[in-house]
Amino acid sequence: KSEGVVVMVWERTMKHQQQHQDDTDIDNVFLNNSNEEEGEGDHGGNILPFSIQDDFDPDFYNSGGFRGINSNYVITKRRAAVLMVCVSMLVVVLVVVASASLFMLLSNHTNNNATPSTSDVVPPAPKNLVFMISDGCGPASFTFARELAQRNLHLDDMFVGSVKTYSASSLITDSAAGATAYACGHKSYNGAIAVDTSKRALGTLLEAAKKKGMTTGLVVTSRITHATPASFASHAVHRDMEAFIATQEVDNEVNLLLGGGKRFFTSRSDGKDLFEVARKKGYTVVESAQDLDAYKAAGNSGPLKLLGLFGADHLPYEIDHNYTDPNTSVPSLTAMVAKALAVLEANSPNGFFLMVEGSRIDHAGHDNDPAAHYHEIIAYDNAAKLIHDFAKKNKETLVVGTSDHETGGLTIGVNPADGSYPVYAWSPDNIRKVTSSAAAMASMVTKSRLNVAEVLRTHAGLSPTQQQIDSLATAQTKGHLTTAIGELIALNAGIGWTTWAHTGVDVNLYAYAANPQLVDLLRGNHENTNVSEILTSLFKFDVDAVTQDLSSFDPTDGGKVPRTPTDHTLHS
Repeated sequence: KSEGVVVMVWERTMKHQQQHQDDTDIDNVFLNNSNEEEGEGDHGGNILPFSIQDDFDPDFYNSGGFRGINSNYVITKRRAAVLMVCVSMLVVVLVVVASASLFMLLSNHTNNNATPSTSDVVPPAPKNLVFMISDGCGPASFTFARELAQRNLHLDDMFVGSVKTYSASSLITDSAAGATAYACGHKSYNGAIAVDTSKRALGTLLEAAKKKGMTTGLVVTSRITHATPASFASHAVHRDMEAFIATQEVDNEVNLLLGGGKRFFTSRSDGKDLFEVARKKGYTVVESAQDLDAYKAAGNSGPLKLLGLFGADHLPYEIDHNYTDPNTSVPSLTAMVAKALAVLEANSPNGFFLMVEGSRIDHAGHDNDPAAHYHEIIAYDNAAKLIHDFAKKNKETLVVGTSDHETGGLTIGVNPADGSYPVYAWSPDNIRKVTSSAAAMASMVTKSRLNVAEVLRTHAGLSPTQQQIDSLATAQTKGHLTTAIGELIALNAGIGWTTWAHTGVDVNLYAYAANPQLVDLLRGNHENTNVSEILTSLFKFDVDAVTQDLSSFDPTDGGKVPRTPTDHTLHS
């Protein structure tokens, strides 16, 4: 089209020149000021058509119409006309080009805002999803563990970004609201278990996966009814309603449940035996590492239903329990994950959803216990390696790992107790020599009546001063001996803690899939709810439909909300 316009303008130009070829015989009129001599070509470089009249008007010149013009001008009617047409041509061409550019821009904008095909923007979803949560583990904790281990963490290879953690009720979230954000894609109040701020039940990723026909599982080192696993498989207005949560986890028939918290399934105040209820629903119930190991990954009759609880409460800290002992009754996190992956892979024709939590990283942070914190992080990292290796071999699994929040405010570097200026150093060796958790050492003092100085020498390699012993005695009377021991061990290593509770810092985000486009979806900094939204969209989980199904569900358990919910300053 632009070529046609140029041709048309050129033809009109030729015609215009033909019409004027017999016009005035005056070819050039030189307008000279008094200081310049006449001479063709002596125009000071300025040749401008001041008029495009058909005839030159000398009266206009004589009347002073050009006063103040100090340059010579060439006025050529023919030249003026040609120049006018050329300028017109240029304007027309520019308009055409601008119009074409605008048209292309609008076309691209329309295309960009059209609904894209899945293949163009969102890669196809893999078959399986493993969601890992390192409860209470912040960026400093991973640095701390890496230096102590003297190696890169297995998680480092999967690092892709970070996550904001605040809840609907506070800039510092608790585990319940943090897990609800990941499980449901909604921010809620601290203490909420998969309910919104109006205390209405919200559908979860696990429930939506189950509705889609996927097999589901939860593996944790805390009670299976604790805030994080509860937020994926139950609904309660407060996290302390653990007996109610246990009932829902069995009633909702989560295919695989491994962790602690047996006391909410048996010996309950309402007299219910949820182990017996579970067996009637087709569950195999296991209560020891040996029973778990003996459970067959394949060949079982009926759909997968495995309930394994290995202690009345949380599972022991890694530092306090010899998980490598073949006679131990408590399986390690790695052992539970290995069994979970094996049985889920063998029993999930439509894929599986598995949530794995390194629960007690958080508990050690609440205790301000650096040694226990380190061992829990390494146990979680070893489980992450197992999952990562599985996904690389399986090629149909997306792995996503993050934390719900940071706990303890670990700082690698601390002001000395004597008030002197700090040195730029810390001592990992003073953590490596610790052989028991701060909680275990506190128990030795309070329950076994051992001397605190002797306990610290034996289990932490510390020789406390009399002033430190007196401080520990004061802490014991206030019920804070565990944290006081943890803080003393930390100070001896040149590190510190800012709180017994949580902090509001962003946490790390990890991901792996055989298809790198899946990982790219999670790169950058995200709201915690956005992580859930990405997974919901990718796997086409109909979480809204689950929420609608739950519209008549009562998350208050008929009004049985604890009158005074437990203060979760610790271990939350």
